[in-house]
Amino acid sequence: MNTKQFLAHTMLASLLYLPISAKAQSTSCDTCSQLSTLNTSAQTISTNTATTTTELYSILELLTNALFSELPSLGNTQVALTNINNAQNSSFNAQQTLLHDVEKAYQGSSSTNATLSNNYQAIFKNYLLKEDGSATSFDANNTSIAALYVNPSIPGYYSPEQQEAARNYIMLASGAAMSTAQAPGSWLTDKIDDKDPDPGKKSVRSVVSAYYTYSAIQSAITDNFAYIYGLNTPQPLIDGPLENYSGGSTISESGLFTYIASQKIENPKWYEEIGSMGMWGLLKEQTVLLGSCFLMLSRIEEDLRRILIMNSVQTTMTLTTLQSTSQALANMPDLKKF
Repeated sequence: MNTKQFLAHTMLASLLYLPISAKAQSTSCDTCSQLSTLNTSAQTISTNTATTTTELYSILELLTNALFSELPSLGNTQVALTNINNAQNSSFNAQQTLLHDVEKAYQGSSSTNATLSNNYQAIFKNYLLKEDGSATSFDANNTSIAALYVNPSIPGYYSPEQQEAARNYIMLASGAAMSTAQAPGSWLTDKIDDKDPDPGKKSVRSVVSAYYTYSAIQSAITDNFAYIYGLNTPQPLIDGPLENYSGGSTISESGLFTYIASQKIENPKWYEEIGSMGMWGLLKEQTVLLGSCFLMLSRIEEDLRRILIMNSVQTTMTLTTLQSTSQALANMPDLKKF
């Protein structure tokens, strides 16, 4: 920049910074006075520029911290969140395994009642009457639906004893312990033929149809029991212990949701930390919570489907019962004459 350009810029700056009175006086000053004023103004501009630059850097630093501050370490909830999908898969597998076990026990054997006898012994002797099988050791708590649940305030899962109790309760409540239903097999020797007027064959057909109908209905009921069982079944899902979680690397699906809730929504410290959190940290917290909400909504959708199934099953049971009652009444000798 040459002298003329410097003077031009300096004069312009001085006009901006000088008071109005100074500007007015400068028109009547001689050349020396004007140069002195311009020099003072130039020093003022330099000082103001340095101060302004410092302030801008300070503002920029504050904005950067607000936008890009790191998320405080309050429980490894993001790790827990990413493991929920694995937990749901494992939960479903545990549910299906138990469901098939109970259905098999409910149906029993087509040639012998050994399966039913074994189920009875396992549940009534070892579960209800304890190991010695005495009536005096009967535990009424073992017939409660509470056997399916765990403490909702602890991110845990079934202990081995609770897991066995839950399985036995499901067997008992589903009728697998004492059901006399047997799958059609060796006892079904007559060929079923709609054109054959033999009433014995019609009776067999009725029994077989009823068996499969009630087995299908029982399956839906047992599946709901198994669903709860699967949610609380321990699964080895996480490599290394979760922060603030003493359960090691084993946890259930319901336990994961409880863990996230206990580290966030139910934790007073979390509210203190988000109060001093930057925008970027808040966005990450929001992402974690929205992800949890989506997973919970998917479970609510699953529950709604189960409610719909059970409503339909109840209607089916009602219609089946009415049909059986109507047939029984129609076959009564005293009613046929009417």
